[in-house]
Amino acid sequence: MYFFISSTSQSAKEINMKYMNSFCTQNCVKGIVDGRLQCSCGEDVDVFNWTWSKANSSTNIRISNNNKEILFHPLYSSGTAAVRGDTPFQQNLHYYWEVKMISNLYGTDVMVGIGTSKIVLSDWNFKFCSMLGIDSQSWGYSYHGNIQHDNLIMKYGSQFGLGSIVGVHLDMCKGTLEYYVNRKPMGVAFVGLKNKEVFPMVSSTAAQSAIRITCSVCEEPTLQMRCLEFISKHPALYKQYKEIPGLVRLYEKRYFWIVPTTEEDERKRTATHEDMCPLSYKTFLKRNKKLRAIRWMPPDLLHFREDFESNQSDSEADLDAVKPQDSGTDDVSCSSSIEGSSAPSTSKQRCDESRSKIRRTDSFTSHHGDCALHDRKKYCAKCKFRMQIEDENMSDSSGS
Repeated sequence: MYFFISSTSQSAKEINMKYMNSFCTQNCVKGIVDGRLQCSCGEDVDVFNWTWSKANSSTNIRISNNNKEILFHPLYSSGTAAVRGDTPFQQNLHYYWEVKMISNLYGTDVMVGIGTSKIVLSDWNFKFCSMLGIDSQSWGYSYHGNIQHDNLIMKYGSQFGLGSIVGVHLDMCKGTLEYYVNRKPMGVAFVGLKNKEVFPMVSSTAAQSAIRITCSVCEEPTLQMRCLEFISKHPALYKQYKEIPGLVRLYEKRYFWIVPTTEEDERKRTATHEDMCPLSYKTFLKRNKKLRAIRWMPPDLLHFREDFESNQSDSEADLDAVKPQDSGTDDVSCSSSIEGSSAPSTSKQRCDESRSKIRRTDSFTSHHGDCALHDRKKYCAKCKFRMQIEDENMSDSSGS
């Protein structure tokens, strides 16, 4: 499935839904202007401890909106463009920032990560590559879902694209780096970063691709933060924590990036909306055992079924009239079978089979006598359909 968005270029760009994974709604996607989102979804945290640096960016990059928004390759792409943040990360602090993909992502690679000041950005102006992580001086997360460091690539997490929010949590106390996609944790991606001086970085090879930073938080490690990290990793404690609304509002507003949406919360949300979701046919019948499937039939055959039901009621009345005459033989056969066998259900089954046989014979004779193939023991489609209806009704009557 593809969307077409308006662009300043002559040809429209296609949005591949495979890489979309949007945090925004479909209305936001439809409201794109000049190839970029105009919404503010996920931009509720107005904290910026750092922004992008114009002095530490490639020449084919345009930075605007108070150094928060980046436009890569405004005219055309001839290689890989990258930009660093204006502040290096300090030791023994927690950093969390989010970048929002406000344009279509395509091409060789678009990456989010960190890097040292030793990277020479101009070296990649005419090379199409996955820049972040191509050497030992950078660490990157690709929009394809891979992570890379020192030219080693590994499958890591979800793909992201237009409207996605990619979060990065850098723990300089432990030296770990973890990514989030739409505020869902992907797990620890890199370790061993404790004593390194690194900067936030993004890179792109796609022409007119745009990224906006929505927040950049810096927090000192506190007892509340460590307790919240511990609680979020233990389901029993996390369940008790969620039962205290005031505590949840207090800490999730400040440390929302520590306890994002978990699998347990996702299951609860799914269970809440389960009744609103359409069930499969078999699952619906299993949950409603009193209901039975009604076979669809063409409208031109409905009158055949009505005639069959009326004739079947007449056959049952005739059978009830004949039953007292044969009651003696039936009683004798049933009593003899009870005396000679330890399973009384056998005689009952035999009586039911004879009753069904009489009913089937009467109804079939009355309904299928006009079939030209009846004498050759072959039946037309209408006859087969009538026989199938008879079998269903017999099974229903025997089951009840």
